[in-house]
Amino acid sequence: MRTKIARMLTALAVAMGVLLTASPARADGEELRRDIFLASRAGDYGGYTTIIPNDRRIWLAAGNYHWTHEWTELYPWGTARTAYNLRLGQGWHYWNCHVFPHPTNFWRYQTRCYLRPEGKGNIYSPMLEIQPHGWSDWNGYLGSDYIWESTLTLL
Repeated sequence: MRTKIARMLTALAVAMGVLLTASPARADGEELRRDIFLASRAGDYGGYTTIIPNDRRIWLAAGNYHWTHEWTELYPWGTARTAYNLRLGQGWHYWNCHVFPHPTNFWRYQTRCYLRPEGKGNIYSPMLEIQPHGWSDWNGYLGSDYIWESTLTLL
């Protein structure tokens, strides 16, 4: 009898775990965040970098969202930011941000974020331009340290 009850409880716990882990998450306060150093001369930087190694896959309910993309320079404490509202359909979305050297100005970077509804094309945030001030040194390069983040909030 004990063995039968134990097996039933184990089966119930496994079933509950499956149900709990299968529940989709809602992005009503999601963020991507990274601390990063950018060389003052973007041409020394080397190329394209993302905020997180792989796109974050998130479940979104249909609705209106507030989406931000922000860079905060730790010294001398400058901020570059875009924010806007958009309507998204229900389903899985892939989310990431990237930074790369400006194509014609070696002292600046361009950066933006994207959301990609599963099976569809990317939705991009407006492009930001970043110009590090060169207040810190890393591996022999002058540049600036930043906090880089993107938030997505259900309105």
